[in-house]
Formats: sequence, structure tokens, C-alpha cells
Amino acid sequence: MPRITPFRLAAACTLALSMTLAFATGASAKGFQAELRVVGSGGKVLAEKPIAATTTSVKTSPKATCFGPGTGGSGESVQLKGSTAMGLLASGAKTIPALRPLSISDSFDFGLALCGIGSSVAKGSSSWYLKINHKSLSVGGEVAKIRAG
Repeated sequence: MPRITPFRLAAACTLALSMTLAFATGASAKGFQAELRVVGSGGKVLAEKPIAATTTSVKTSPKATCFGPGTGGSGESVQLKGSTAMGLLASGAKTIPALRPLSISDSFDFGLALCGIGSSVAKGSSSWYLKINHKSLSVGGEVAKIRAG
């Protein structure tokens, strides 16, 4: 039986690590797909399909005033990473008509505020609820990370 020398062991480990990094780099460059499910007013499912998690931009809306007068967006575009929940939503809105328009405000220091998705708009006590893998989060959608798998 051949003996594994420290050199061969180190070479095998280096090769395995290089292949892992090559696959990881290739996967992150291409992005991944995540299942996007959006449920709107009255429990109506607006979207339920896999979406490519790619970085995209979305325009904020001066009409996004669900938090009261003067809380609408600037009208400027913001870049959203595809590896976040809101980035996945914005990517989905580009291909799924029921998700358009996205009504997003950038008037707050804490981050972006989502007021509407398609015909479903937050009013009064109604609002959007974010879950990733059936778990609620304590952060906003633009920072809520999603991962492959």
C-alpha cells in the first residue's frame, strides 16, 4: 500500500481547496436562483417561482407615502444586491407583471421602506411581512441576506 507523504497530502489538500474555491467563485459570479413567494392583499399569491438572484436597481417612488405625508421616496434609483430579499423582489418585478410597480421609499435613515407591490399597497394598520425560509426577520429586506440552498 503506498504511503502518503506530507508533500502528497499537502498537494491533495491544495488541489481540493482550489477546486472548491473555483466552484464557489463560479457560482457567486453567476448568482443562484431562490424561490420568491409574494402574497398580497386578501391572501392573493402575486408570485411563486424561482428567480435569479442578481444585483439590480429600482427607482424609489415619491408616491410611496404609506408611513404618512412627507415620507415618499426621492425618485432616485437605488442598487439592490441580488443576495438580499428586496434585491430578489426587485429582480422578480422585472419579469413578473403582478409585482409591478414596486412602491419604495428612501426617505428614512434606517433603510428602504416598502409600501406597495403591484396592486397591493400597505395602508393604515396593514403592512408587509418578510420571511426567509419560513422565519421572520428583524432587519429590512435590503439587508436580509439570502443564500443558495
